[in-house]
Order: sequence, then structure tokens, then C-alpha cells
Amino acid sequence: MQITKFKNHTYNIFQKFFIERALELLHVGSIDSYRARVINPNTILSELLECLLHFKKGRILNFETVENIRDETKEMLTKDSCIKFKTFSREYMMSLLDEMKKDDYQKVINCLKISIEENQRYLNELIKALKKLIFQDDIDSENKFLEFRKIELIVAPLVTELLRSGFSKSYLYRFLSAVFVYKPKDTFEQSFDEFIKITKCQKKTYHIYFKIQSTKAIKKAINPFGGKIKVIENLHRLNMTMKDPKFSKTFNNFATPASSTTYFEVKVDALDHFTALKLAKTPIAENLDLLDLGFNNQYLKLIHLALVIDQSNPQNPEFHTIHHQMDGRYKTGKSIYDEYNKKLPEIINNNKISSETKEKIKSAIRYLRLGNEALEVEHKFINYWIGLEYIFSNYSSKSSFNRLKKFLTTMHSVAYLTRNLMEFNKSINRLGLHKKLKNYKGHDTKYLIKEKLYDELMTYVTEYPLLAYRAWKFKSRLFSPGNDKLKKYIDSHCKNLGIHLTRIYRIRNEIVHDASIGSNNENITSNLRYYLTFMLHSLISHFHKQRKKENNIEDFFVLQEIKLGNLKRKKYSLEDVYSMKGPIDFLR
Repeated sequence: MQITKFKNHTYNIFQKFFIERALELLHVGSIDSYRARVINPNTILSELLECLLHFKKGRILNFETVENIRDETKEMLTKDSCIKFKTFSREYMMSLLDEMKKDDYQKVINCLKISIEENQRYLNELIKALKKLIFQDDIDSENKFLEFRKIELIVAPLVTELLRSGFSKSYLYRFLSAVFVYKPKDTFEQSFDEFIKITKCQKKTYHIYFKIQSTKAIKKAINPFGGKIKVIENLHRLNMTMKDPKFSKTFNNFATPASSTTYFEVKVDALDHFTALKLAKTPIAENLDLLDLGFNNQYLKLIHLALVIDQSNPQNPEFHTIHHQMDGRYKTGKSIYDEYNKKLPEIINNNKISSETKEKIKSAIRYLRLGNEALEVEHKFINYWIGLEYIFSNYSSKSSFNRLKKFLTTMHSVAYLTRNLMEFNKSINRLGLHKKLKNYKGHDTKYLIKEKLYDELMTYVTEYPLLAYRAWKFKSRLFSPGNDKLKKYIDSHCKNLGIHLTRIYRIRNEIVHDASIGSNNENITSNLRYYLTFMLHSLISHFHKQRKKENNIEDFFVLQEIKLGNLKRKKYSLEDVYSMKGPIDFLR
């Protein structure tokens, strides 16, 4: 949750909530629970159809993979009101999904095809539903939070749908911030009309310029293939008008020719600068692959900056890094380095820790680095996956993935509540509320499991509607009779994480077996990076403390099962669940 300082003070609480939640969904620093999801009720129809067709062709062998997506589809359709069913009813679709079996699913395939065709205007339906909710007058206090919930169920799939249509997260975050926060119109209605225009945007033509450093032999031999790439000898011939001195300096450094330098121009059609750069990197990578194949013993490097020019607005060129910015923010710096530079050698030199455990930790660190350094998203994905899967591999087990799914969901479920409460605590501090709250206890974060805190935060609904809404949700979950809602909260996360890991594994198989290059793998790859980082910090934190008895990674996994089993036995006592801190201090 980020600080949003509204310049237009006429917005009502529903309008402010919509803006705050939309920006949170798109912000690179939001934790995965609050970021835009890979799927929404519209896209999951296509995903389920694809899975059924792949199962029919034998490309998916385990029907459980299909059932996981089926269950997620049912859950999404239950909460959604904007998917339209014309040829048949929503109830009929749900009954078909309930009855779907390994040898009886053809009617589901046909119905999915019809539904996908009938929901081509899903984005418009979401906007219509959103307008009804955010243009209403204030209502009584309790119902405010129920209305926020309705808005959230619209905003989340709306953002996912905009991403699916071809916009980048970075552009959408910039655009929404400008329209509603930094450069708003006189009224919210006018700003919202400006926002709606984005749904009618057409692709524009972009020219992207890449800089290659190589040997003279490579430079002389370069002959791009594919039709989208041209070699440019001198970028100064672009005759660019540069008003910004900082940009001018960067351009002059970038455009200074050398005997080892080659410039590639790539022409693509896209909805924004960031998406254009992502699309342009594919033909560049293919040409670099061929050059490396022909000159595998010579120097070849792609410079990290690229110049992006919108041909409809050439007066405003932009430089962007070619490395994809992964979602999620982690603590960095000398203090973190020093901490692990102390802990890791102690683990490696501890003869009571098995050599297998040490190798898994070292390999996971290496593959995390290789993933971070990789240029292509698919290479990042594979490196993160290898590091994660190796942690859970076991020679006596037939499936490393089943172990990964079992133990990772267990471990993350144990730490899930505390992680989210710690993030909530950070939001309180970011907004400066820690100076005002009567129930704030400073470094003693046990105040987060006191009901009075949430009652107090809910009174800030006018100033900080998203924070107040989250306080209302936490109060409902943490203080329900018999801890029923807390149990459901954790169990639901465990189930959803298992389904998402199955989705990731399916994509892994497509990349490995079919050399697939997915258009929406960035979000999935960010998830993988988080899971690998989470596991590394878990292992290092645990084994750093093991000095007196023999210990190995299998004992560690069993301990996590014991912890979760103990929480279940105690019926998810709030104090016990909160005490399961887990390795969450690596998040920034």
C-alpha cells in the first residue's frame, strides 16, 4: 500500500478507493497478495479451454492439472457478475464444470468456446459495473466496506484485462497516476472519462534502437534477418530535437559511434513504450542467437539501454533499460550482504549439517543470481525454477514437483498471516499513522493482533479508504468466533498457492518441452523469483541456528508440516498463528 496524495479534493471515498487499489495492483513494490493477478474470470475461460484441448491431445497427461483450473474457474465465476451467458445460463455452465470427468468433457469445451466468443466486450462490462459503484453517494459506515469489496472485485479483473489487451504495468501505473493523482481534471468524472479513453486506444508504431558492441569481424558480417531489423550506421542522422539536457547527454553517449559498435533499428506496433520494447527484444534476441552461433568465440554484447521513439510523438523519445523490471522489492545493500556473508560460511563449515543441504543452498543462490542476470524472461523463469526445484528434489521420490507443491504451500501458509500483517504495519508507518494511533505500540508488533487497533483504523475511512478497508477485512478474519475465518483464510491461501504452482509447472513444461515463449510470463516469473527468495531465506535462517544436533533439509521440511499440523490442532489460535513469523524480513 503506497502513499497517494490527491490534488483533487472532490473525490468521494469510493473514487479514492478505486484509485488506491488500482495503483496498488500495478505497483512494482506490492506484495504478491495485492498485485494484479495473471488471470481473471475472462482469461481463465481461455486457460481452461487450452488445458482441456492439451489433455485431449495428450500434451497434458495428468487430469488433476485440468481439475485445478476447473476449480479456480468455478470460484471466479461465483464471485464475478460481468461475464455474460447468453446461449446458456451461468447455472448450466457451473453444473457442467461440477460434472466434468476425465472421459467426459466435450460439452465443457464447446460451452467454453461459446462463452469466450460472447465475452469479447468483457472490459466494457467491467467499466459499466465500476461506474455504478464509484459514482454513488456516501452510505452508512458498515456498508461502505461492503461496497469497497464490490469495487475490489471489479478493479482487480479490470487491471488484469488491460494487461491482457497489451498494456504494460509500468505504463498503466504512470497513466493512472497522471490522470487521477498528479494531473487530474477539475472533476472525477472528467478524469474518469480520460481513463476510459485507454480502452479505445489503437496500437502505435514505435522505432526502437539497440546498441551492440562486438568485434570488427562480427560488425562487418552482420546481416539481420526477419524483416523487422535494420542496421543504422549513425544515430545522429535522426536529427532529434532534445530539450532535456539530461536526455541530450544520455543520447550523445549512446549515439557516439565506434569501430566496435552497431545500431539496430526495430519497428513494432504496440500500445505503449514498455510493451514496444518487450516486443522488439524478441527479433533482437533471435539475431544475437545466430551471431553467437556463427562467432561463438568472439566478443558480443547488447548494451543495457535502448532508445524508444513513438512515431506519432517523436518529440518525446525515451531511454529504457532492456532488462525487464521484476515485480517485488527486496532489501539490498551492505548490511544484507554482511549478514549473509556471516551466516552462510557458518552453515557451510558446520559439520552437523548434511552436505546435501549445503549444496542445495549454494545451488539455489547461484540460480537466483543467474535468473536475475538473464535478459530474456524465459531464461529468468528457467533459472528460478531450477533453483527452486533442486531444493525440493529427492532421489527416493518420483516427482520433485509434488514435493515442491506440498512443502512450499505448507511453509508459506505457516508464514502467510504474519507476512501480510507485517506489510500492513509498514503501510501504517508509510502513511504516518503510527504517530496518531492510540493503539500503536512501536516495535512491539503484537499490537497487530489486538482488535482495538482495527476499530481505530476503520475510522480513517475518509482519509485512507484502502487502509481502512484492509483493517475491516483483517478484523473480520482475525477475530471471528472459533477462529473459523482465520482458518479459512489460511486454508484458502494454501489451496490457491497449490493451484498456482500447478499453473507454473505447466508453463515450465511448455518452455522446456516446446520452447514456448509466453506473452504473459513476466508475472509468473516474478512469482517464481519470490518463492525462490523465500525458500533461501527460510533455509539460511533455519540452518544458521542449528549448531548442536545433526540436521538436514528433510528434517526441516518435516518441521514445517509439524508447525502447520500444530496450528490446525490448536484450531488456528491467533496468538499461535502470529507467532509463526517465518523468513519475511527480506521484503522491503
